Amino acid sequence: MSLINGKPLIAHVIDQCKAALSNGLVIVCTSVEVSDDPIYEYCKLHNVLVYRGPLNDVYRRYLGCIEQFGLTVFGRICCDSPGISSALIKAAIETYESIEKVDLVTNVLERTFPIGQSIEIVNCSVFQSQKFSLSHGFSVEHVTQSFYKDSDKFCIYNIKNMNPDRGVSWAVDEPADIIRVSNMLDAGYFFNKEKISIEPRGYLID
Repeated sequence: MSLINGKPLIAHVIDQCKAALSNGLVIVCTSVEVSDDPIYEYCKLHNVLVYRGPLNDVYRRYLGCIEQFGLTVFGRICCDSPGISSALIKAAIETYESIEKVDLVTNVLERTFPIGQSIEIVNCSVFQSQKFSLSHGFSVEHVTQSFYKDSDKFCIYNIKNMNPDRGVSWAVDEPADIIRVSNMLDAGYFFNKEKISIEPRGYLID
């Protein structure tokens, strides 16, 4: 596993999730492939919940995780985002909890946050429904794509950054990104909640 500032990339994501949660579970949802054994071993060693499912059918992997842990809602953060802001995660959770009926809280329906600062809070009953799996945009790989391809069929709430900063990427996609993101983490950029101005905005409710 790639290291950033002496710590596995995935550990940064886990730590930020834990910092955002007053209660709830942090679960690493990975595949059963041998190549993902190091992730599984790391999680077991550090008492992090982990679920393993099919490599290519990510949707089925998520369904298995939902069933095993009895989830009614889940937050989705990609493991290539070591600089994900705990304040942003917390804001997304609070937005979801403040709305009586919502299928998805996201900040990528209209992108105003940098790459690598993406968060989705998903209603499990909707995610498991035929309405979702039979929608035009359904994909077993890109598991939340249905929401965006058929956004008029779902109750979606988008979080908007009122001070857009999309010029800098927080994602680690290749080795060269490690140094850049490491320097950004050292500078403490984007972790201060005061730097995040959020405007929740409702979308079409059917």
